[in-house]
Amino acid sequence: MVFKDQTVEIQAASAQGSMRYRSRVVEVNEELIAVLAHDTRNDVLPFRIGDAVVLSFVRPDAFYSLRTEVVDKRIGPEKQLLFRWDAGALERIQRRQDFRVDVRLQLGITFFKDTGETTAPGEEKTFTRNISVGGVLCRVKTPVRVADRVRITLQLPAEPEPVDVLGRVVRVRRNDINGKSIQFAGLHFENMPEPSGARLRQFLFKVQSRSLL
Repeated sequence: MVFKDQTVEIQAASAQGSMRYRSRVVEVNEELIAVLAHDTRNDVLPFRIGDAVVLSFVRPDAFYSLRTEVVDKRIGPEKQLLFRWDAGALERIQRRQDFRVDVRLQLGITFFKDTGETTAPGEEKTFTRNISVGGVLCRVKTPVRVADRVRITLQLPAEPEPVDVLGRVVRVRRNDINGKSIQFAGLHFENMPEPSGARLRQFLFKVQSRSLL
């Protein structure tokens, strides 16, 4: 089932490659899906009662499409289109095990570098470039190598407590930007506590469902 406040894409079912419109779900029940009658740019959706359409949206496990039709309209402060809900017409398009989204979040990293019998830690504040439930890509100034151990502190929006998890460097990439070498590191989360994992999954799904990434 699609969720209230979720972003959906709407396309005419009869015209392959036709214009796609993004709008927001305002109500869901066992029979109908109510969607705002304008898109995210505030343009009126060009669908009439009886038009066959395809709704595309994302759920935690995959991308989905629903072949349906406009069954009614609502006139009020917010004009709405009503689509028929039919679970039998729901099709999974692509399975997603890890949602990876491009989002900027504050990140604290403690690097533990093995140097013989001693460990020399270093700390750095940075921001994510993209993130999934399995790890994060970020820019780092501290020289790192694949397999270096790290501690990651991730601040989620509107969350009082950060997500704190151990991890490892699994990828290092250097890009030349305006003549300057910039280092990016892929960090893999290791043994994330389930409460923290649940908070992160909930945040990522909320971002994913609103943007159809």
